[in-house]
Amino acid sequence: MHNSNPTVQERKDNHEYKVMNQSRVAGFSYGVVASEPFDENIHPYRNFTFNDRSGELMCRGRMLWFLEKGQEFSEKEPMRVNITTSVAVGADREDFKSIHTIYCCDAPQPPKDVADERLMEAGVIVLLQYEVDAYDIPRSFFTRSISPVNGEEYWSIPVDIVMHWNSTGLMFWSEVRASSGNPIIRLLGKSKRVTLTTP
Repeated sequence: MHNSNPTVQERKDNHEYKVMNQSRVAGFSYGVVASEPFDENIHPYRNFTFNDRSGELMCRGRMLWFLEKGQEFSEKEPMRVNITTSVAVGADREDFKSIHTIYCCDAPQPPKDVADERLMEAGVIVLLQYEVDAYDIPRSFFTRSISPVNGEEYWSIPVDIVMHWNSTGLMFWSEVRASSGNPIIRLLGKSKRVTLTTP
């Protein structure tokens, strides 16, 4: 995990955007890798996996993009990717910690499915990583379930990984919402910034 917030100079990447009629056009694609429910009509069988906690059939290694290269965007609203993590009921703090990894890609068409060994081939690199800790979030924000596989009780934690552009940088952080749909948001961990340049 990085000890300090990465900058353009440290990463040797040109994370720039262009101003066009008061809108912005992304110079890179930005996203995360996650699993999603398996659909045989769209997912490759090589990424098929079984969630031994929920019992669901999943597709691992899916790229979920906040923003794709060449796409226009506004600075007004943050962009979000929704993921769900799970932790056993009664687990200690260490089990509530996780590392969120942000990827960027300069390919004209970013991949939808990237196995770990193909990340570099597809032009996808790690931009930054940061740790989040959900231990102190009230349990009312989570959904309590029983595993149909082994009877284990566990918490499902709905997490938004958030990306926000402004005039000085690109910010990433993570949030969790109450399972009841309550609009209150609790911040997880610290945000990370990437410095931007404007050609």
